[in-house]
Amino acid sequence: MLLLFAAAMFVAVVNHFKLNLGTLSNIVSYRSNPENYLYALLTIGILSFAACSSVISNGFSRLLKLRPDGDTLCALAHVSAIAAMVPYLAAGEYIQRSRSHVYLAVSLMALIFNTLSKLFTVRTAQKNFAFTSADKAKFFVERCEGEGAEQLAKGAVSGIPVVASMRKTELLCDFILSTYCEDISDRFSRKVTPITIAAAAIGGVMAYFTCVDKVTMNKVSWAVTVCTAIFAIGASFSGSLVVTLPMLSAARKSGSRGSVILGYNAVEELCDTNAVLTDAATLFPPASVKINNICGYDKPKSRCEGKINIDEAIIYAASLAVASDSVLADAFFNMLNYKQELLKPVSGCIYENNLGVMGWIDRRRVLLGNRQHMKSHEITVPNNKKEDAANVNNDEVIYLAVGGEVCLLFFVQLIANPAIKRSVQELAYRDISIIVKTVDGMITSSMITELFEIDTENVRILPFEAHESFNENTKFVSSGSAAISCSGTFPSFARAVTTARSIRARSVLGCVIQGAGIALGILLAIVFMMFVKSNKEMYGMFNVFNILVYNFAWAAVTLGIQYFRRL
Repeated sequence: MLLLFAAAMFVAVVNHFKLNLGTLSNIVSYRSNPENYLYALLTIGILSFAACSSVISNGFSRLLKLRPDGDTLCALAHVSAIAAMVPYLAAGEYIQRSRSHVYLAVSLMALIFNTLSKLFTVRTAQKNFAFTSADKAKFFVERCEGEGAEQLAKGAVSGIPVVASMRKTELLCDFILSTYCEDISDRFSRKVTPITIAAAAIGGVMAYFTCVDKVTMNKVSWAVTVCTAIFAIGASFSGSLVVTLPMLSAARKSGSRGSVILGYNAVEELCDTNAVLTDAATLFPPASVKINNICGYDKPKSRCEGKINIDEAIIYAASLAVASDSVLADAFFNMLNYKQELLKPVSGCIYENNLGVMGWIDRRRVLLGNRQHMKSHEITVPNNKKEDAANVNNDEVIYLAVGGEVCLLFFVQLIANPAIKRSVQELAYRDISIIVKTVDGMITSSMITELFEIDTENVRILPFEAHESFNENTKFVSSGSAAISCSGTFPSFARAVTTARSIRARSVLGCVIQGAGIALGILLAIVFMMFVKSNKEMYGMFNVFNILVYNFAWAAVTLGIQYFRRL
């Protein structure tokens, strides 16, 4: 296609700049030999038709099905450019006078950009496949549906809740179906195609009846020129690149971001997300949780310390934390040197909203939570002054109570992981709330907003009643859609959601600018055509170079503005 375009451009350059290349110039010059000029372009057109027959046949097939796409506009421009040479051959003198023009170079370049777009899609698929097929843990992102989404997002978002969740899986499916799908540029073409066809028909009719000369073939020739010029303008060079370039850009960053988006359907599924589900353990990985001190509670030995020693208490705390998926689980388990056999079975594990967790171990009631948690069960707690004296670093204080008595105080420091903090702030900046499931009384909305430096309306701590719905939307499944997948970390999950929104914004912006370029080009063509009657120099405004430069310039504007919008 590039070679054929080069041949067409060579013919155009020789004629436009009146180059003298001896015999070769005479062969391709429309001034000296218009028939040879047309036959040369017709040969190039037929060869290019064969090279891009699949695009052209698909374009017209989609048009007959009343579902035109980006291929349709390219097909119309190219076929009309070739077909225009038939009436031109019947009246070559009008080619000699530069009254008629052949836009083969423009349609060839539109086909080249169309092919590039398809190659970008293939390249995107290659990069995404390398991520999704890698030998590592697999997670996919999906949109929560139904009443469950409303229950999860209650009070966290304004308007209709669109909640995204992350789920672990063994197998990511539907790679091809998710990659090769209809996108916004196809729907844009579906609207622009009938408008372009109507404009070309109207422009052709107006050119025929407003033509200066009275020679019939001249009227036909001029009408065909205007008609094909409008088709050439309608086949915008940016075409589906407004989607495929942002998708490729996102795929290139998949390794560093830990997430991929396969196709535009996935973008549209998540672009309206206004809340994401996460558990406290994902928000606070093991490195973000530190136990700086452990303090026993001085009581008469007959009441507690005679019943359970500090080692047993730590085993109880670790067992309850692991069983309930507390953020303290790893820190406590580390105290046991990660010896699974030391953990005790836990039954009746219940999270009490904003307080902590309670369970039964060795027929003893064990509580792990904040000060209010202990008081709610009428358990005696240390004096505030004694507690403050021990809490030299102003840490969060977690109480362990066994059998109705406080045994140990844990002084816990929570640290905001820098990558997670940036992700949380990025979500908040885009008005996307985080809905957190936790069983730790120390993790509250106010604590998260202070630690991550976001507004309180961007955080919701799930009540215990919603935990079942959360678990249902985040539980492991054997296979999941590969449309949007990530590495399982909170930053990768957040980047998947924000990238979907960014791709959507860039694609919409690209289509708007592209549409403005097509509309302006068609309007200029009709205006210049109407002024031909009073100014014959306007015939020259329709030359192939002007339309080629216009299409190039507007494609540069469209893609350039997209480029400066961050993904």
